[in-house]
Amino acid sequence: MEDDDEPVSHSSIKFSKKSKKHLVEFADIDHIQDEENTHAEDKLAVVIHQRAIEIYYKTGEMPALVEIPEFFVSASPCSKTFGTTKKASGCTENLIAWAIKGVLVRSEDECESYVKMRIGKLIVNKLYKGNTYEDAASSMAAIILMKAKKAIGGWEIQNDPGKLDVSKIPGYKRKG
Repeated sequence: MEDDDEPVSHSSIKFSKKSKKHLVEFADIDHIQDEENTHAEDKLAVVIHQRAIEIYYKTGEMPALVEIPEFFVSASPCSKTFGTTKKASGCTENLIAWAIKGVLVRSEDECESYVKMRIGKLIVNKLYKGNTYEDAASSMAAIILMKAKKAIGGWEIQNDPGKLDVSKIPGYKRKG
């Protein structure tokens, strides 16, 4: 890696009640409020919040956009739209909302800004719930939608779904 590279990588983990309360109340990352289990992308809102504040203090202006050149997750984002999660809003829908509307960033003096985010390349180890053709197709459709909505610039899938014939997964491409 070059000196200026800033890798961003997360894996799923349950938040402690105290840290979840802090993120919801202080950092206004309220989409995790009613979630028993969080996913890796949920923590990306924290990164966007932190980077926006860092840029603000360096430049005196809140950025309109924070770009993450590469973002690695263990499995592609879940999706309410395509039925791979029962959460109120899937990670796919959150990433799209953050790309279109932005993440709410509130300063200590109560100034509010929405900062949009964009991931240059989403790198996933595998498709989320990619054990059946239906779930693999739904996960692939979610990735394609994120690119169409400009939440990601492209993607890379490191591992094909286990025993599935990838030619039977609509739109499947390892890189896009």
